[in-house]
Amino acid sequence: MGVKIILILGVFGIFLQTARSQENTKVYSKVLVIGDSITSHGPAVENLGWSGSWGMAASALEKDYVHLFIARLVAAQSGKMPKTMIGGGGGGKLTDKLTQLAKYKEFGADLLIVQMGENDNKDVSVDGFQKPYEQILEAVRAGNPNVNIFCFSTWGPPTGNAKKDAFIQSACKKYNGTFVSLRKVNADPDNMVKSEKRFSHPGVNWHPGDKGMQGYADALWEAFIGKNSELFNQADDQSKELGLIFRENWGDSSNLRWSPMPQVENVGGKPVMMTTLTDSTRQQLYEVVLPAEKIRSRKLVIETRIKGESLSAKVGAESGIHLGLKLLNAEGQLSTEKLDIKQDNSFDWTDAKWTILVPDNIVESKLQIGLVRMSGTVWFDLINISIQP
Repeated sequence: MGVKIILILGVFGIFLQTARSQENTKVYSKVLVIGDSITSHGPAVENLGWSGSWGMAASALEKDYVHLFIARLVAAQSGKMPKTMIGGGGGGKLTDKLTQLAKYKEFGADLLIVQMGENDNKDVSVDGFQKPYEQILEAVRAGNPNVNIFCFSTWGPPTGNAKKDAFIQSACKKYNGTFVSLRKVNADPDNMVKSEKRFSHPGVNWHPGDKGMQGYADALWEAFIGKNSELFNQADDQSKELGLIFRENWGDSSNLRWSPMPQVENVGGKPVMMTTLTDSTRQQLYEVVLPAEKIRSRKLVIETRIKGESLSAKVGAESGIHLGLKLLNAEGQLSTEKLDIKQDNSFDWTDAKWTILVPDNIVESKLQIGLVRMSGTVWFDLINISIQP
């Protein structure tokens, strides 16, 4: 009996080894890679200082994650090169790609790699994020029902974006795909190209460098050969430290980091910041740098107290007391998110509180306060900025 069991187990082991060997030697003839600038970005020398036409910010075409992976795939396929479509057109957001669905379907890919989500920040919900992602997968699968699908989690050192990753994971599972976690890649700050000191623009420096691209390719390859141990587990715990991240009490002028340096005076026995503007056609703004790496993809609560005196009437939506965030994203685009502060000609101390969800591709952030196209005087008391769940 013992001999028979050993023989049966031996035959079963050979069968499993053969099955795995046949699976690993499957030849892929059409590879479609859908992504944003990490996958492919054309030259943008004037605004970004980037002259390549491959995955930003690899030092050469053969060093971005797509070409690193394809090289390993070709070697595994005994030199058989697949037809590859990279980028697929459209743009850097999921909704941009929806204009390319017919092209994706027509290509008839048997291997699909999706690297998306970093630039989608306006509506991170099932309808605004997961469903557009699923539409992309559905279109590719319509072109080939047997397509093998791999979906990257989001890039964003040090922890990525847990909410987006959960949506990606759910969409990928729905279409029988493999979720490729970047948790380890995100955790190493040297994977960002800024550690390689090849670029000066903060937007480019946010991207993975050669080491980061290798991390992408390794994570994808491990998933491809079935060694990814994080498939479809609960989304990684990417919680960041909550609580106060910035406080300005105006008490020690030597520690002020504002530009330009604001005027501080005592009001009621405590220091407050004051700004006066006599010309309602001009502006006076003071700004201080906030750590972008701490506030990416986080909900911020900004709190202060404001007092105004002899303020002129507002002229247009941009005029008035200004409290806002000036943000630069990885694509080199500037935006300003501000609180609409309603005020009378003169008013006593009033609490102001503002909540904002910061996009996860932000590379620079500054807090701005002051007056814009409004004459008069305004005082700002203690300013607190905290991260909320």
